[in-house]
Amino acid sequence: MYGCGRYPDCDFAVNHPPVPYHPCPECGSLLIRRPKSLRCWGCGAELDDDFNVTKHGDAEAEAEARAAKSAARAARAAAKAGAKNAKKKTTAKRTAAKRSSAKRAAAKRTTTKRKTAEPAAVASATTEEETDTAADRARVAAAEE
Repeated sequence: MYGCGRYPDCDFAVNHPPVPYHPCPECGSLLIRRPKSLRCWGCGAELDDDFNVTKHGDAEAEAEARAAKSAARAARAAAKAGAKNAKKKTTAKRTAAKRSSAKRAAAKRTTTKRKTAEPAAVASATTEEETDTAADRARVAAAEE
C-alpha cells in the first residue's frame, strides 16, 4: 500500500506505486505504475512506459466507477457484520440430553467396566498407598526435627 505523506490530514492510499514527478498529460493527476502500463488515477487514461497515451480517459466515468466500488465495498462489510451477529445469536451449548446415542453408550460402557473391577484389589491398593504416604509424612517430620 502506498499512502499520502500528509497522513493524519489525508488518508489517500493506492495499491500500486505512484510515478513521481510525472503527472497525467490529459488531466494532470497522479499516475500509477501497473504491471504492463501506467494509469491515471483521476481520468483512467492508460500510458505506455514512455508516457505516450495509449487509451484516453474520462474523469467523470472514473469517478462514478470509484463511487460504485466504494458503495459495493460498504454493502459487503455491512452484510458480513450482519452475518457475524446472526451466528452469535444462534450458537448455544449442547446439553447432556442432546448427546448422540453413541456417546451415551460409550459413557455407559466405561462406568460398567469400573464397577466390575475387584473391590478387594482396589481396597488393598488404596491401603498400601495410604501407608506409603503416612510413612513419607513420618520421615519428613523426623527430618524437620
